[in-house]
Amino acid sequence: MRACDILHMLEEAALPLRQEDIAARLKVSKRSVQEDLRHLRQAGPAHGYSLATRRGQGIVLEINDHGAFERYLGQLDAQNAAENISAGDLLQMLLAASSSDGFMSAQELADRAGTSRGTVFAALDSLEELAGKYGLMLERERSRGLRVSGSSRHMKACLAQFLASEDSSSAHAADAVLGDRERVARLVLDALNGAGLEVNYPEFSLLAGFAAATLLLAKNGRTGKELENQSERKDASKFEELASDLVESLSDAFGIALDGNSGPDMAWALSRAVRMNAALPGDVQALDSDLDAFFRDYDAAHGTSYAADRVLRTMLLAHLSFMVERLARKVSYSSPLTREFEITHPASMNMAIRLCSLMEEHLGGAATPDEVMLVACHLAAHDERVRQQILRSYARIAVVCSTGGGGSYLVRLQFESVFPTADVRTFSYQQQEEVLQFDPNLVFSMVPFQIETQIPVIYIHGMLNQHDLSGIRESVRTGDMNPSAVEATVWDLIVPGCFMRIDGSDIADYRQLLYRMGTELEEQGFAQDGFTELVLERESFSSTKYLHGVCIPHPIETNGKRDAIAVAIADAGLLGEEPGRVRIVFMICLTKKSMPLYQRIAKRLYQLMLRPELVEQACQSASSRELRIRLAGMEGVLNA
Repeated sequence: MRACDILHMLEEAALPLRQEDIAARLKVSKRSVQEDLRHLRQAGPAHGYSLATRRGQGIVLEINDHGAFERYLGQLDAQNAAENISAGDLLQMLLAASSSDGFMSAQELADRAGTSRGTVFAALDSLEELAGKYGLMLERERSRGLRVSGSSRHMKACLAQFLASEDSSSAHAADAVLGDRERVARLVLDALNGAGLEVNYPEFSLLAGFAAATLLLAKNGRTGKELENQSERKDASKFEELASDLVESLSDAFGIALDGNSGPDMAWALSRAVRMNAALPGDVQALDSDLDAFFRDYDAAHGTSYAADRVLRTMLLAHLSFMVERLARKVSYSSPLTREFEITHPASMNMAIRLCSLMEEHLGGAATPDEVMLVACHLAAHDERVRQQILRSYARIAVVCSTGGGGSYLVRLQFESVFPTADVRTFSYQQQEEVLQFDPNLVFSMVPFQIETQIPVIYIHGMLNQHDLSGIRESVRTGDMNPSAVEATVWDLIVPGCFMRIDGSDIADYRQLLYRMGTELEEQGFAQDGFTELVLERESFSSTKYLHGVCIPHPIETNGKRDAIAVAIADAGLLGEEPGRVRIVFMICLTKKSMPLYQRIAKRLYQLMLRPELVEQACQSASSRELRIRLAGMEGVLNA
């Protein structure tokens, strides 16, 4: 309900709000806001408030009776929550229903949800569709009401997903029945540790939820059908003894009798959660051969060294082999960090997408984004090892100072923090011959270096601040230690000819916008032919629309002619609502030799999208020059 949102906005605002600002934040038209304000003004006198318009400034909320206003706001909040009841909320309530047959009338369900029967009936189709995704069925009987039915295993697995959220209705129901859900998790953890089994934390959370769901359903008298699946039964057979012991421990600890399905169901849940240390599959040699060919081709095209990294090859081969075994059992790992990793490590993620695509024959199908991210972690680890090797290669660092004494000593300490394993020495501007005798790998100089040398010389100003040191440290980590890399900022890549503001008149959707931006980069000579298709191919794997409308599209394979960042800024609310909202788009175009820049750009844009107020500041830019200035001014925050 927009009226409720508008009142909250006005109550929290320190300054008057313009109608345009309210419309932008709510992503609606100004006319819609005007209509809402008209209704709010009419309701004001009866509820202890009034809305005043200050000429040239905006609208302010004036509260005359705080008690009446708070009651009215509470009513609006309740209506807002009732109108937004989800199919997931209803599904949880039906699963956790405390009746032996599981039926609940529409009115009872509406009362529990704090909404109307009409809202419940309107959500039934969505509820039925959601239940089907979990292998469950929504039953509707005129005399008895509504019930979700299916196998006990699927009911518990469904409820376990909802129990992972601490604020869900099923979590509150479980807390009311069990008192201490953490005790359930401890019993599960003790059982796993006692058996010497390894489980990733996301899978452990679901396993603990499955155990809690087992207790909750049993306490409420809910029993499902027994599910007989020979393949799943075979996978679960090795966990039957452990499952039986765990079920007995849960029953004793909470004083709840568990039925005969509980043991087999728990064994099934264990088989899906436990990391299997099975022998490598028989076609491991073919897998290794394909992996070697992929790395050699990639190294030849990008000048990298993946094929020569034996640690990477060994660990990734083991990971892919176990992944083949898991996916054959239809067990897929998940991770809550996938989206963040995708933003901050785009190059590793793109490479992993390509690798998993080529490995589909071995994997038996397409890998999920979470599984691809886990593969990408191995590639990112290789990149980190390479960066550490580069850092260690700088054994001797010379710093030429304009003065001596305390200033020289301070500069040496600063550079030792960047090159902790190097021999860092400072020289006066008169000791340039001594610098050459020291034979450094790198020279930083505050004054013009008079002697010709092949040693890289990077000029710095007098005293270095934290921003300067951070830039040098970042350049060291990316292996891009040349004067232009240290002195330039990534925002210099934003080019005037590829900057646009769009109002939606000629852009239908996000993919059309990507096509237009990619085509402009190609036509202006920044990208090679086919760049746009590679951007859209990457988009087809997972969306590059991220937090607060910040989008970072990029090609799945780097093929720029010149480094550039194209930018499009959309009017507030354009191209859909959150989470698919588009506010500002940074399309990355880099040459193969500039791939290390991906990390620097991604790091800053990730910090930007975490701060919506900075996103809005950036979106006020009317030109590429203004945007570069704004972003450069935020550098202390974005490069933190």
